[in-house]
This record gives sequence, C-alpha cells and structure tokens, in this order.
Amino acid sequence: MIAFLGRMVVGLVLNYISYLLTPVPPPPKPASLEDFKIPVTQEGAQAGVIMGTVWVKNPHVVDYGDLLIVPIKESGGKK
Repeated sequence: MIAFLGRMVVGLVLNYISYLLTPVPPPPKPASLEDFKIPVTQEGAQAGVIMGTVWVKNPHVVDYGDLLIVPIKESGGKK
C-alpha cells in the first residue's frame, strides 16, 4: 500500500513538472480580408436581380469590408 502511494506521489510530481516545462504556443495572428476567398465581380459585368429562392451558379459580391476583429479573452488556463 505504501509503495502504491509513493508511486502515485512521484507520478503526480512528474506530471506537474512536465506541465510547468511545457512551452506556451505563440498567439495566432488575427485574420485579414486577404485570408478569405471572396468571389468578386469584375468591372463592367452585369449583376442579376434575384427574386425568390434560387441557386446562383456564378455569384457576384459587389461590396465587402469592415472586417471587425475582436480578441478572444481567455477565461483560465496556463498563461
């Protein structure tokens, strides 16, 4: 019984030491508009008017932007 408890304590101590020695990964860079593949229309192309629910084979994006980047706040864990 004492050998079991001794091994458990040694195991817990080694797990704690490995937790402390684990490197912290760098935070990811925020996304920008260039990271997304958005199908944009070309100058002079006609944009159709859609009424109702239909499947569009060639979509046109006339305007996009105002990317809002909100940082994710950590609630806990290793810092």
